[in-house]
Amino acid sequence: MDYSKLIKFLSELSKNNNKEWFDAHRTEYKTLRSDFENVVRDLILGIGEFDSKIKLTDPKKALFRINRDIRFSKDKSPYKTQFSAGISNLNKNTGFPEYYFHIDKDGIMVCGGGMWAPNPEQLKSIRDHIVQQPEALEDIVYDKKFADYFGDIGGESLVRVPRGYEETNPLVKYIKLKGFTIGKDFNLNKGKVKDPIKQALEVFKNMYPFMEWLREAVL
Repeated sequence: MDYSKLIKFLSELSKNNNKEWFDAHRTEYKTLRSDFENVVRDLILGIGEFDSKIKLTDPKKALFRINRDIRFSKDKSPYKTQFSAGISNLNKNTGFPEYYFHIDKDGIMVCGGGMWAPNPEQLKSIRDHIVQQPEALEDIVYDKKFADYFGDIGGESLVRVPRGYEETNPLVKYIKLKGFTIGKDFNLNKGKVKDPIKQALEVFKNMYPFMEWLREAVL
């Protein structure tokens, strides 16, 4: 894929975020989206080498729509300014654990994974999993390689411990989380990323133990 063309298109879209401009550039959009779908296909094949659950994922179903949901937003811009995909073993982008990939108007490539907004039932399952099998999470977050590479699990956190859980739990900061994500960002404009697909797959491979832990908790 010509990533510079994609970034240029998204940058121009951000300055002309309206249906008239988009319709005038729809042919260019379709070409870029097809190229991006091929990138996602390559990512799926690469992830499948170390995560067999991903092997049969359909890249078309992994792609997110470029149209924004503006029903409850003050920002009425109709289009997103990134191409993105969520790759999960459920063969569609969902609220369940998924590898996330996007490239935006500024040339930032995001390689992430996890669950951004678990529903209450999923949150309870994750928290119970932490309490019942603490060693499973400790093996991940206390691993030096994980800490050096990702830092820690991110996500919005509660101020207080949720009802039914103990403040004294050594893993209480994870019990208080409302989302469970990790990832790394790269600037494709700086020329330091020679092979974006290879770079993304390195991130996803390092992410795999965390993804398996989340799946065990909620699936």
